[in-house]
Amino acid sequence: MKRHIALVCALSSAIGLAVAACGSGAPPTRRQPAGTLIVRSCTVESVRARCGTLTVYEDRLTGKGGTIPIRFVVLLAYGHPRLPDPIVDFAGGPGSSAVGDDVPGVTAELTNLGVNRDLVFIDQRGTGGSNGLSCPPPPSLANRAKLRASIESCLASLHGTAALQFYTSKRAAEDVAQVLTALHYGTVNLFGASYGATAAQVFQRLYPARVRTMTLLSGSLLDIPMLERWPGDSQQALDQVFTRCASDPVCRVKFPYLAGDWAQLLAAKWVNQAELGDELHQVLMSADTAAYVPLAIQSILATKGNKAALEGLAHQMTNVGLNTGSGGSQAVISYPIGCAKPWATTARRA
Repeated sequence: MKRHIALVCALSSAIGLAVAACGSGAPPTRRQPAGTLIVRSCTVESVRARCGTLTVYEDRLTGKGGTIPIRFVVLLAYGHPRLPDPIVDFAGGPGSSAVGDDVPGVTAELTNLGVNRDLVFIDQRGTGGSNGLSCPPPPSLANRAKLRASIESCLASLHGTAALQFYTSKRAAEDVAQVLTALHYGTVNLFGASYGATAAQVFQRLYPARVRTMTLLSGSLLDIPMLERWPGDSQQALDQVFTRCASDPVCRVKFPYLAGDWAQLLAAKWVNQAELGDELHQVLMSADTAAYVPLAIQSILATKGNKAALEGLAHQMTNVGLNTGSGGSQAVISYPIGCAKPWATTARRA
């Protein structure tokens, strides 16, 4: 999930933001009539495909008001026999586009399965070609006033574009089911990673009879308060990095004072602890990038806060995939989805 959700929801009790953030906005201008299906032949990743949109009501509860398009791409099976149950991808984030972000990577992972089964990619409402919603990335996590102002400004700019209370995992799962039905698919196989694992489970709970198999990567079960556990999980992962480094002869020689270096870095007056912790959390989420933590700690500490040195280091970190700063736009649906979860409600009461 996106990096700012937990803080936004945790701050809500103090700044009164979550209710407004997760339920504001007006229905969009009416587009195509609900139920309009547009499908065309296309080629994606050198594979024969079907591309199109299905128009659905933004407010699925009442079936009234404005509509939004739900974009999909189906990579057609190219082998024989062609089996009737496709593989349906659920993108991560929340905020990633299944069509724009997942098609290249996921097709590589599912190459063999795609021989006999269609691969279905559906942009979740609020992402990509399904009325994608985004705003500039929030400013420093350490300045709550600026964070609040940034998000409020973002939400105000969406007036007339989207009613965010309808951009939840459940409503998105209903979109997916409607698209699959429109494309004449019955039983399906689900594939999801990170938040996509959450979205796939929501679909399975709503439509158990339609799910043949479900493959989940880097996710958690729906009854686990994942965001509430992030601080403790991150600390546990960091402790494991320190322990493994101390037990490895090469690492121990290169970084003999790793835990002390980290403590010194946290105590440095030129360090923004909130942003440093957030960046480190992102790095620790992958075993591949976590291996760079000792070097990153030592390198950041060695800059002693020199701006030019820090900028140079950030450039080097980007080149090896360690700079996890958002840089681009922030997916708006991360707010209503995050704030609608039971664990977010618990965090607000704490």
